[in-house]
Amino acid sequence: MKILIISFSLLERDPRVFRQIRTLANEHEISTVGIGEFSYKNVKHHAIRKKPTTPFALLKRALLLMGRFYDSYHKFTYPFHECLTELDEEYDIIIANDVEAFPFAAGLKAKKRFVFDLHEYAPRQFENNLFWRILVKPFNTYILRTYLDRADILFTVGEGIAREYLKVFGREPYVLTNAREYHETDKRQAITTENKKIRLIHHGVASPSRKLEQLIQMMDYLDDEYELTLMLVPAGSRGYFDKLKSMAEKRSNVVMRPPVSMQDIVHVIEEYDIGVYSLPPLNFNQEYALPNKIFEFIQARLAVVIGPSEEMADLVRKYKIGRVANSFRARDIASAVRSLSGTDIAVCKNNCDKAAKEVNAEVNMEEFKRLVLQEGR
Repeated sequence: MKILIISFSLLERDPRVFRQIRTLANEHEISTVGIGEFSYKNVKHHAIRKKPTTPFALLKRALLLMGRFYDSYHKFTYPFHECLTELDEEYDIIIANDVEAFPFAAGLKAKKRFVFDLHEYAPRQFENNLFWRILVKPFNTYILRTYLDRADILFTVGEGIAREYLKVFGREPYVLTNAREYHETDKRQAITTENKKIRLIHHGVASPSRKLEQLIQMMDYLDDEYELTLMLVPAGSRGYFDKLKSMAEKRSNVVMRPPVSMQDIVHVIEEYDIGVYSLPPLNFNQEYALPNKIFEFIQARLAVVIGPSEEMADLVRKYKIGRVANSFRARDIASAVRSLSGTDIAVCKNNCDKAAKEVNAEVNMEEFKRLVLQEGR
């Protein structure tokens, strides 16, 4: 079959979209649309330019949103029209990722079905930001109201988000988590001596909305038996990253290390004992987050300590792989870490075996392939 996969992102850095491409490329004729160049075996790629970010472009985008000129805003912000002449007239299946790709996809022809992967809950993604709430939320809502019914199949990343789409838009997506590929490892040693530090790891984007300073402050409530490593990627301005770095440098039990490629994350973090993450519910998507790093902790066979986020907590409790803190505050996260003895950590690591085999990209992609290739409206 001829399948078109669209995502206005850098495809090689978008693990969710990359898995779609890899899953279907061996057996089908795949074309992709994404920002910049992309190369994968037997895949025909069509590149679009990055969003314009000059002061003039940003002002024009804001004015178009304020005036509710949503179609004009979309064409200006996502210059996909440049590759329209390169695309075939008709595909068997068109898969569009994230709301900004939906109008583009809906303007094309699909013989069998349209598939929209919603990823997060678009109308409330950054609702803690006033300007986003005023300008972008109505645009995202307009896209969904206008194009959602064109889709034969919908996907999203978690149960809470799926319920909200059903409640607000009357369409219930299939849940396809961001689980990582299965990883076999034997690097899980029990903490057996008093001299061995319990090594904690947190990795990901250094975004202010994630309140990562709480993890650094957590270490003020833990003694020298514990050491936290932060493996962070700066987001946008480096100001927040530099703030975290300064905080870490003032503590003897906090270490910063350079980030690694997406493919190497699990291999690197499997050397640690506990994966730690506390994400305060500043917006709807953070409240129901089920992020990549939780699945990376599992594949690395780490004990897991998290804040009381509903979907992450369900996963931790189901497989008995760690602790859920009573709150997102530093003191309570530290208390959850302390509650894990060396024996507890070893048990959690072993319990991750079952989770790793049941919750992984291979299982997800088999279901994705079954639904996309066989189920119509």
